[in-house]
Amino acid sequence: MKRILMTSALATTLTAGSLAATTTISDVEVDVDLDAIKTYEAAKAWSELPTDLAAALVLRLNDRIDEDGMTVKIDIDEVALAISFESATGQAESSLAGRVQLLHGDDTGIEGKKYKTYDLSETAEQVVAFYPDGFDTKYVAVDSDEYYAAVVSAFADNVASQFE
Repeated sequence: MKRILMTSALATTLTAGSLAATTTISDVEVDVDLDAIKTYEAAKAWSELPTDLAAALVLRLNDRIDEDGMTVKIDIDEVALAISFESATGQAESSLAGRVQLLHGDDTGIEGKKYKTYDLSETAEQVVAFYPDGFDTKYVAVDSDEYYAAVVSAFADNVASQFE
C-alpha cells in the first residue's frame, strides 16, 4: 500500500487555523467511498487515501491543534478518482477532487455551524511542483507512487493554506 506518512492517533484529535492566526483544529475527517470505485486498480492505488490525506493535513497544521478547534471534513469525489483510472494510465484527465468543510462545533446539533465550505480539485498539471526534484513527469501514471504523493501533498497544502 502507498503510504506517504505514518499516521497516529493525532489524526483524529487535531487542530488548525487560517482564516485567522488564532483559528485551531480539533479534528480532521476524510471520507472516500472506495466501494464506489469500480476498478480494482483504482481502489488498490487509492486505498490509503483517507489516512494519508488526514495525516498530511495534520502535519501541515500541527501547530494549530486544540481540542476546542474547528473540524475539517473532506469528502473526496469518488467519481473523479474512477475517471482518472478509466482514462488509461495517463494523467491528462486525472484529478483529486472533493468538498472541504470547516466546521465550528461537532455539526450534529445546534452548536455545529459551517464556517466555510468549498470544492477543491487538484489536477495533474497543478501537482507538478510536488514531484521530487528532477522527476520526469512525461510518463507518470495515475497509479504511481510519485503521482499519489504529489496529489496528496498538493491537496493538503491547498486546504492548509486556508489557515495561514
